[in-house]
Amino acid sequence: MKKIIIKILFSGLVIFTACTRYDSDNPILTYYEVEGEGYVYDKITKKTVPFASVDVDNWYYLLYTQNNGIGSEEIYYFADSTGYYRIKFLKKFNNKKIKSYTIAAASGKVASWRSSVINFSSDFIKKQKKTIKLDTLWVQDF
Repeated sequence: MKKIIIKILFSGLVIFTACTRYDSDNPILTYYEVEGEGYVYDKITKKTVPFASVDVDNWYYLLYTQNNGIGSEEIYYFADSTGYYRIKFLKKFNNKKIKSYTIAAASGKVASWRSSVINFSSDFIKKQKKTIKLDTLWVQDF
């Protein structure tokens, strides 16, 4: 009887210690070494937009069917005073492999909206050896 209880307790300990729980306030993030860079421009004035927000949606597949089996982790970067930005590419989010990326920009003004988007897959990032020159991101205030 003691052997059975010990086996049950041991099995329970293995199960509880083998399961990883992720804290939403402290996710585990793994990045590729390659980075991306580019500029944010105003679509009307054709001038660079200083301190624009650059949003990167990192898309991954879920094991369950919530949201059609797709999830994303959004990470925000900011352009500098010349409109130049540099971003990192997420490889894994809480051990979920990133499958694709969507990059967009906003000018930061209350009445602004994103007006251009860059999309590509993680397979593209895996093949890169140096910093990627990204297409210009255009923003337009409405």
